[in-house]
Amino acid sequence: MRLRTLLGAIDCLRNGITTVQDMLGCAPGSEEHVRAAVAAYDEVGIRCVLGLQVGNRAAIDCLPGLRAELPASLLPLFSASAPGIQSFLDFVAAALAEKRSPRLHWAIAPGSPQRCTFELLAGLGELARRRALPLVTHVNESKLQVHLARDLYARYGGSVLDYLDAAGVLNSRLCMAHGIWLSAGEVARIKRSGAAVATNPTSNLKLKNGVAPLRMLKHAGVRLALGCDNTSASDAQNMFEAMKLVCNLSAAKGTQPSGLSAEDAFRVATIGGADVLGLALEIGTIEVGKKADLTLLELADPSYLPLNNAIRQIVYCESGRGVHTVIVDGNVLVEDRRIKTVDYVSLLDEVAELSEKCAGDYKAHAERLAPALPYLLDVVRKHGEMELAFNRWPDAGDNPSGQV
Repeated sequence: MRLRTLLGAIDCLRNGITTVQDMLGCAPGSEEHVRAAVAAYDEVGIRCVLGLQVGNRAAIDCLPGLRAELPASLLPLFSASAPGIQSFLDFVAAALAEKRSPRLHWAIAPGSPQRCTFELLAGLGELARRRALPLVTHVNESKLQVHLARDLYARYGGSVLDYLDAAGVLNSRLCMAHGIWLSAGEVARIKRSGAAVATNPTSNLKLKNGVAPLRMLKHAGVRLALGCDNTSASDAQNMFEAMKLVCNLSAAKGTQPSGLSAEDAFRVATIGGADVLGLALEIGTIEVGKKADLTLLELADPSYLPLNNAIRQIVYCESGRGVHTVIVDGNVLVEDRRIKTVDYVSLLDEVAELSEKCAGDYKAHAERLAPALPYLLDVVRKHGEMELAFNRWPDAGDNPSGQV
């Protein structure tokens, strides 16, 4: 856990990211992992909004139709029972009470609505309200989640937004990661609730999940933020890459003006992210009185020669290569492209030592799950092919008026 956290944070810092929102997958009994992650973020010096990503619904009930598809012999692979709801709430609350660095902030993080029973989701929402914390979760990342919602949340109305609303979390504290498969009516409802959407275009494309309706969301006035997703889903912690995709994916949707400029992409990557995480008064813009979280770019890099429009060149030309110095809370963490707070050579030795064991664990895990893979893929394929009244694949239009 320590190495995972350090490597991810260093990847972020070397690409000019000063704040990371980490949804740390964990559960009651993994307190040691949480402490290791917190200590690692403190060691490297990056600012972090940490959410303990929890969920208590068995994996078999998080994919529509999987229980009926799997042979009985494979059901135990996905049917593990979780601790009681109060154990989860106590686990999260205990972490919030521990001493922390001023650079560590908290969020409440139900992994996704379908992974949480109603009682757990409502309990986490109440904890977010009491502690005045943002609540981050994954919403409608894939098409099949829309179909799952119609069955799983039928008693609430059949939409994930109905479920979130019934649990008391569809409000201005909520930031929904991805938000791809949203109808025009749902976009309008998100706006009315004050909730936000954090788009992750790099991983959304890689995982064949589609393209978020960013023009529609912007036109509706929904608060937007931008993420890279984690390294297992998008491979690179690079906001420059994500900003460019925000612009270019929207530009590819027909002959009309894209409606999303370089300035828009830059804003959602900076003050947009700070806003949805409740930190807009501290970070996100360069102002007197705010935290000294700064990234300095090398203007001698070919991307800026000649310097015609700084924001356009950052969004369309920068790759992370130009990041020279990164400062968080007034502390220089990266200087002349080198991380200063961690002995990187020694870290590489630790990674090499652990890699062989990790590879062995992964191989054993993959072999154990291999018999179930055809059934999983079949469920995903079938629901990907089912028709909906709207389309979020890359070739679909994206009319900002919402009529798609």
